Amino acid sequence: MIPFDYKLLLIRLLPETILVVGALIALFLDQTQASAWKPESRSCVAGIIGAITIFFGGFAVWQSTPGTFYSGVLAITPFIKLVRITLLLLAGATLLIAAPSRFTVHIGEYTALLLLATVGLILLVATEELLTAFISLELTSLSLYLLTAFNKQNIHSAEAALKYFLFGSIAAAFTLFGISLVFGLSGSTTFGVIAAGLRNTELNSLLITAIVLVAVGFGFKMAVAPFHLWAPDAYQGAPVPSAALIASGSKLASLILFLKFFVFALPAQAGSAALENPVRGWTMTIAAISAASMICGNLLAIAQSNFRRLLAYSAVAHAGYALLAVLARNENGAASAVYYMFTYGLTVVGIFGIVGLIEERHGELTIGEFAGLSRRAPVLAIPLFVF
Repeated sequence: MIPFDYKLLLIRLLPETILVVGALIALFLDQTQASAWKPESRSCVAGIIGAITIFFGGFAVWQSTPGTFYSGVLAITPFIKLVRITLLLLAGATLLIAAPSRFTVHIGEYTALLLLATVGLILLVATEELLTAFISLELTSLSLYLLTAFNKQNIHSAEAALKYFLFGSIAAAFTLFGISLVFGLSGSTTFGVIAAGLRNTELNSLLITAIVLVAVGFGFKMAVAPFHLWAPDAYQGAPVPSAALIASGSKLASLILFLKFFVFALPAQAGSAALENPVRGWTMTIAAISAASMICGNLLAIAQSNFRRLLAYSAVAHAGYALLAVLARNENGAASAVYYMFTYGLTVVGIFGIVGLIEERHGELTIGEFAGLSRRAPVLAIPLFVF
């Protein structure tokens, strides 16, 4: 029996290890200096530690060796390396707008949770194994639940976190039940083996149920209609950097999971959603979710007066646009989706950063309060216009 090489495992998981170590350093240093440093200094130090951690994590991703390891638990390709670096850039952009001292005294914990959420995101996109994907998804989700509830001065933050957690728990149960059905039908949780095992399997009631359950669970993470009901409250009540990470990195990682599971694991069950020649398959499900998200997100956004809720419904619509890439079922679709979600993520992080600065002066924003911003604060109005 060949002994397991833990050193090699550590090297292959070096980006995740760096982020975990950085999170522990930020937490330890903040706890030991909490009484000696002012909150603003603690926030600055935590931000610097987070930025350095993300930089070295990104360098480790860039230097990582491509290949499929541990039966698909870790699968690194040039495309996945690009996605992981993109996620780290979005996490870094979130750190730039984060100032935990404005809404919490637990600054080290906040930075550590943000880095741990990033660990889940980069591991999620680098796996081709369903249980590892589920664990990564839950690591990210648990971190985001706590990050949403961090503003104890705002009752909306606790309410948003509770709704997010309840919906997320139900979605996790749906996902796990769907994964168990996929495993029962194919005999594996690895995408490639699932595809081989189900190559000659026609759509039956169990397989349809599995596809729908997994689509529901993944759809919740992307906040696509009709699984988006948590999003407006989370965007409105969460601290600004928490909402920015939910709107950017979490959406991109969930989209990649959508792409990899349906395109790689279930190619034989794709069918066609073309109007002139529809064929029963999962493309019909994704097309319906995409259309519902675009219509629901755009129409409900019109009725909003709170600016953050407007951004939430905008995010629902954008998730619908991004899901069109899944229907393409090719490399161009995947590349387009990553480019789309990266640019969207950067713009939404920028918007939340400016909104956070304005809310410090005026409190919770309605759309009408932006009137005259170009005269009152042109330095904020110009980048807000660009984003």
